[in-house]
Amino acid sequence: MTATRTDTANSTRQAPRSLPKNIDDTQLMLTSLLAKASTREDAYAALMQWLQARPGCAASGFYLREGDTVSVGPHNFSGPAFENDAFLVAAKNSAEIASRSGNIHSVSVERIRNLMLVSVPVEVGPRHFDALTAAIVVDESKGFDSRSLQIVAANAALWHSRERQTVVASHLQTTAATMDLLRTLQSADTFRSGCVSLVNTLRNHLQCRGIVLGLTRRNSSCEVSAMSGMADFDSNATVTQAIKDALEECLVRDRLSIFPSRDAADRDALLSHRKVTHDLQASRIVSHPLRTSDGETVGAWLAIEDSDSDSHGTQTLLRTAAAPIAETLLLTKRADRAFFAGRKRTAGLMRTSLRVAAGLAIAAAILMIPLPYQIHCDCSAEPDVRRFIVAPHEGLIEKTFVEAGDVVQQGQLLARMDGRDVRWELAGLTAKQEQAKKDQDAGLLAGDVAAAQRANLELKQLQARCQILTRQKNELELRSPISGIVLDGHLDRVENAPVNIGQALYEVAPLTPVTVEVAIPDDEHPHVETGFEVTVRFDGVDADFTGTIQRIQPRSEALDGENVFIADVLIQNADERLRPGMNGYARIKGQTQSLGWNLFHKPWEHARKWLPF
Repeated sequence: MTATRTDTANSTRQAPRSLPKNIDDTQLMLTSLLAKASTREDAYAALMQWLQARPGCAASGFYLREGDTVSVGPHNFSGPAFENDAFLVAAKNSAEIASRSGNIHSVSVERIRNLMLVSVPVEVGPRHFDALTAAIVVDESKGFDSRSLQIVAANAALWHSRERQTVVASHLQTTAATMDLLRTLQSADTFRSGCVSLVNTLRNHLQCRGIVLGLTRRNSSCEVSAMSGMADFDSNATVTQAIKDALEECLVRDRLSIFPSRDAADRDALLSHRKVTHDLQASRIVSHPLRTSDGETVGAWLAIEDSDSDSHGTQTLLRTAAAPIAETLLLTKRADRAFFAGRKRTAGLMRTSLRVAAGLAIAAAILMIPLPYQIHCDCSAEPDVRRFIVAPHEGLIEKTFVEAGDVVQQGQLLARMDGRDVRWELAGLTAKQEQAKKDQDAGLLAGDVAAAQRANLELKQLQARCQILTRQKNELELRSPISGIVLDGHLDRVENAPVNIGQALYEVAPLTPVTVEVAIPDDEHPHVETGFEVTVRFDGVDADFTGTIQRIQPRSEALDGENVFIADVLIQNADERLRPGMNGYARIKGQTQSLGWNLFHKPWEHARKWLPF
């Protein structure tokens, strides 16, 4: 089974011999491999193809996380060394740890020499990680560079980010198309002209051969009402009857219907769709029922496509726009009937209702756009650790060399203590030791054992005192134990100042990394969790810094008159531009919510406080 030792330090070791000389060439290679990937498995397989060519990488695989379950994905763990229980269990356990913690995890495997498992988290979404697990040969001659794993994980995360952007862009395009269709119906003079304009506009959006709109009658049958590109058509024609049957088949199925269907077992249930496809020599038929949000059936619409490419955009638009179009058609139809019946006032009210309904539908569509919830907070930079330089013994400070705010290096001289008293006392003790040795020798020669023992005891006492003074002499120079900045110094431009043993003289903190304390308002605390991405900007520094929330203090505290929860964000600060004590503001990227929730959840939460129930 797996060994219990976890080597965190080894997970960051680098051997920069296997990467291409030009990192841009590496990125171009990975971009080329990922260009044709349409699914997560395809993208991971392409990345493994690049990683397998790295020296020292014996095998690799991706573990996919779905909820709390981690399962093996694309991998090349094959051969006697890898197809055993010890290795497979170790690989999965390492991947689970990396996926749940979001940190790199490395572990060795029993009975497999010179092999280390390294698992790198791959960001799929906010606080959601897959894991890339690689079997690395622990042999310096192989020259494996751990940056290869980070490059692969970064490109996998970039692929997922682009996929999410594609989904958001698809939502926006679908919303814009739906709004355009609603405006087309609203601006029509009559119900008939509105239906014709609707199918022509939808055809332009989908770039397909044709669109057919069917509306239900009182006897529940579905009649063809409009065809794109045709002002009039023969309702008794064979093709028109076949399309009518396909529309009624869609209403019976009561769901999106596609022919040819990818599900072979579902093709027999689409006989009418099959006939329309054959009669029109089309590549694909896609249909969807038109039902209002209350469940009232208005009709169905059908798209005729000639392209063999993926019809995901057609399916999404027909499904998403079905409900608002059905409601608008229903209102338009009722308004049109009222107008031709001579009830102009009622018709005007109905058209007003139509415009209101269309406006509400447009507003509802806009408010449903998914966007990440962002929280703006104040923040300040604090050192990750602090080191205090204290007086090693009582004495006088002879000279100081640094002040608060100075940047110092490890081992740099900070101050020097006066050592004259120590040196004088050492000189006197040296003479006393010589005298004690002589007294001891004289007592031994004279046979006076008591005198010799007294001299020996005095000699030991003098030697102990000399050791103390020697240590004090060696500690006269106070040096910085680390590289960093002097946060506090109580001896600025002070000489011959008395100090006590253990008195704090200087406080030094490293400049990297820096802990940013983010003040989260108490009403935003329920929407923030550890692992959320944070972007911070400080006054006077023209740059953004990004990190993740490592810890949130469990107890709130008062800051500037309001209660806040302090969250710690670790910033590497490699260029040392940030200094402890700097103030700025932070933007926390929370979970993706609808635009309506982002805008109105705060007023709703405040209103609930005043409700009687």
